[in-house]
Parts: sequence; structure tokens; C-alpha cells
Amino acid sequence: PTHRVAARFGDYGDLIELVGYDAVTSRTLPGESLRVTIFWRVLKPANEPLELALHLLGRDERVVATRRDDLFQHKYSGWAWPQGIFSTEWTMPIPQDAESGRYFLQAEVTQTRFAHTLPARSWADEPMPAVLLGAFKVSAPPPSAAELQSARMASARWGDQIALTAYMFDPSAQPGDTWRITLYWTCLTKPAQDYTVFVHLLDAEGKLRAQLDMQPRGGAYPTSIWDVGEIVRDEYALTLPGDLAPGEYRVAIGLYEYPSLIRMRVQSGGKEIGDYMLLDEIVQVTP
Repeated sequence: PTHRVAARFGDYGDLIELVGYDAVTSRTLPGESLRVTIFWRVLKPANEPLELALHLLGRDERVVATRRDDLFQHKYSGWAWPQGIFSTEWTMPIPQDAESGRYFLQAEVTQTRFAHTLPARSWADEPMPAVLLGAFKVSAPPPSAAELQSARMASARWGDQIALTAYMFDPSAQPGDTWRITLYWTCLTKPAQDYTVFVHLLDAEGKLRAQLDMQPRGGAYPTSIWDVGEIVRDEYALTLPGDLAPGEYRVAIGLYEYPSLIRMRVQSGGKEIGDYMLLDEIVQVTP
């Protein structure tokens, strides 16, 4: 298998090993199905049925969907296990309302006769509280051409990894409002890590008056899972101070590494402009 796991199931880790898996589909859309090929190795002769439960885990390890079936998928009798390594194909439907982001499959093996969930151990004989396959990506639906055309175009690049293609925001606000901005990122090359976005509201003197720092799409769609050419719609909502003075404000956008807080350098028009980008449009705060 492409991805090795080596999880041994049994009270003493001596029944059957989940060798690894191949991702037939590494990313999909809500409403579609994730498919994986799982490779097993029989560790000792046995003569009882086993059941495999696959739990689809989303954000905060929340179970989004579960599939249970005969571990051997009825290819072999549960009373006559195959010798050596064998494989089975598994399909996990993604709920239509599933959030985009990074998902995992948690594998559990149960002795059917006794309804006993078998513990798992590593080849170093250490307990494995959870046997996880993945990560798998549920892609975010791309913005439509009409939506992009209605946005304000931008031309900033953070290295050779990410570009800000367009943006749109509320041109006016009042103190205490929730002010919203939508950023449209384009993935140029596979990002090296999960970057944090900062959105800063600056006054006429360049002083910071409101800010929001967050990984894209509320942290659910980190940059490390973006694909080359993908356009990501990314929304932010800043709470403005209640005592914010009326006037004109600028918006600064940037990316940084965490936990080092090192900002990525920005280029625009083929020239480096610093470690953030100032958007052209003004936010007018009125009394």
C-alpha cells in the first residue's frame, strides 16, 4: 500500500493487522463518495467473523458518517480466513451538508460473535487509542465566474505559493458593527504548511483599530490541503470597536507562519511590497 499503518488488532495484538491503504480518491465534494483500498494481514489462524467500522471524522474529531460491514466483505468466509496479505475496497458516502476541509477515517474491528471491539497495538507493541487513515480532503465548491467578476481584482502574491485574486467588502460601516470581507485566493503551488491569514483595519495614521487572525474558512480549510489552481473563497467578519472614530480606514491583508509568527513577503506588479498588502478601496466609518 501507498500509506503504511501497521495496526495490529486483538486482545494481544495478535489477530489481524491493518497493513495500510491506498486512497482511490484523496479529495471529493459533498454528496460524493470517498473510496479507499485497505490492505490486511492475517497474523494467526482464526475461525470467527469480524466486522470493520469506518468512522468519518471531521473537524474536532466529530463523527460525520459511519459505515459497518463484514471485514472480509464476504469475499472470504468469516470461518476460514485467507492467508497472508489481502485487500478490500471501501466506499464512504460524504454527506451532502458536510463542511469542506480535512477528514480522517477511524478504523475499528469487532468480533461479531461477542460484539467485542478489539484493541489495537503498533508493531512496537504500544497501545493505539485510535487507528486513523487519511487525511482526506472534502473540497470547497469554487466561486462562480459571475461572483468573481463582481469582485474587485487584486494582484498580490505570497511567494510562489498563494495569490490574492480578488476581494469584496462592505464599503461603509458604523462603530460596533460586524464588518465583512471576502477574499478569493488562488493556489499557485502546493503550500508548504498551514498559514494564518490576518485582516487588519488601519486608521489614517496606520494604527491598528480592528483585526482578525485565522486560518482560511474559519480554520476548517488549511492552506496545506489546497490544490494547484484551486480558487478558495475565504470570508472574515471583524467586530469594530464601539468607540471607533468616524473616518476613512484601510485594509491590510497578510499571511504568516504559526507559531513563529514570521510573515510571508508579498509581491505585486513583480515587485516586493513588504509583508502585507494594502487594499485599494477605503472603508468609510460613519457615526
